[in-house]
Amino acid sequence: MAATLPKPTRLTLSQIIDAAIGLIHRDGFDALSMRKLAQQCDVGVMTLYGHVRTKEELLTAIAERFFSELRVPNRRLGWQQQLKEIFRSVHRVFVEHPELAQIVARQHINTTAAFRGAELAFAAMHQAGLDAEDAMSAFIALTAFTAGFAQRQMNLERQPAIAARRLAMLRELPASEFQHVSQLATLFVRGPTERDFETGLDFLIRGIASKVRA
Repeated sequence: MAATLPKPTRLTLSQIIDAAIGLIHRDGFDALSMRKLAQQCDVGVMTLYGHVRTKEELLTAIAERFFSELRVPNRRLGWQQQLKEIFRSVHRVFVEHPELAQIVARQHINTTAAFRGAELAFAAMHQAGLDAEDAMSAFIALTAFTAGFAQRQMNLERQPAIAARRLAMLRELPASEFQHVSQLATLFVRGPTERDFETGLDFLIRGIASKVRA
């Protein structure tokens, strides 16, 4: 009696996402295409379309995976501390997954995990007493700061030679005209640090708190 051959394993969306992330890591974000991804998965392009219809859908699926790592803040904390925990978690996800900043820069992220993070932030702002317009303005400011900070942080970490050139340029500026820039030259070129993120986040949340008091 002939042996029964094992059935081929069905490709899953999770495997497609794994392959896409691997392709980005290896060849860069701009190298990602449905054709190359199909080759990476050793399937036809039409097989991918059974899971994601467009590249935009694929990027959304990748973002959903990353945003699912967001941590839920302790709801017993005050609203300010809750906001800090939420956006610290967002910052951590951006830093750990540099691809996410590039996805966010290209398209809106309509994922359940991202909306869940937004819901937590809005709940904290509601607790603070912000009205709808102010809550949205605060949310935009916090998300723009967090995403932009992480992107700048990652870019400068990959380009240490640029910092050295900038420092040399700053030291050539006439101190009489650029007194404060000259004094802060070393800090100016070091790039954003975790302390800078914490301080900036604190500035923003204190500003929100002052709006609440007003």
